Amino acid sequence: FRSTSFNYLSYQHNSAISDSAQPFQTSTSTQASVGLSYSVSPKYSESVQYVAQFLSAGQGVIKTLGQSIQYGFVYAPSSGLKVSGMIGPEHVQNTYGFTAGNGNIASLLQANASGWAWTGNLAVSKTVGTNQLSANASTQLTNGTQYQGNVRETTFEADFKRRLAGKNDLVVFGSYNINRPVLLAQLAPRLSNDYASTGVTLRKTIADHWVVSCAYWYLFQNSPQNGQQVYAGDHNRAAVSLTYSLTRSLTR
Repeated sequence: FRSTSFNYLSYQHNSAISDSAQPFQTSTSTQASVGLSYSVSPKYSESVQYVAQFLSAGQGVIKTLGQSIQYGFVYAPSSGLKVSGMIGPEHVQNTYGFTAGNGNIASLLQANASGWAWTGNLAVSKTVGTNQLSANASTQLTNGTQYQGNVRETTFEADFKRRLAGKNDLVVFGSYNINRPVLLAQLAPRLSNDYASTGVTLRKTIADHWVVSCAYWYLFQNSPQNGQQVYAGDHNRAAVSLTYSLTRSLTR
């Protein structure tokens, strides 16, 4: 199987956000994966996949490349119930465009940094008719809340999905997210934050391998803004994404 996705995020200038945080308002993320899945039994299957992520925050101010090899499994003990997970080591490379003496957090950043970490997820879902209830926990690279650059995010999420007519899916979700710096000095608290969010996503299959998604969600981050947490604050968000995936069976 193979999968690719690309996301572009852009936000309007917010006068309530300090100038030192404004460069992060535009971000992009690309992810590609290729792997092999095989059935061990009618109820259990395993997989191995290679995943590459490239994140660019603030029009290239911070660039992050993550590459991982992940082992996965899917277990379906009964009809409609599924437990799945993936885990693997990930090598991360960061490039920072800041220069010393520009008045922001440059003194806390390295020009280049690299290292190893773990990435993966664990999920459980129950399907009844056209409805599905799911819960999952994951850790991965992401763009975070947009105002601090790329981060490693730990997420705990629950969602309810309903299949609609015309190859459409409606998903209502809620999550709690913990963002931490990627290979940065932990003394940079303004690059860390926690927040909760809730929202809705509409997904539509537009061709055999293409899916377009439109999402709206609200971030609850009602903590005071100060010199360390310049981007804190409740706010609305919306996003559109396009995903291409291809699965092909192999003969034994």
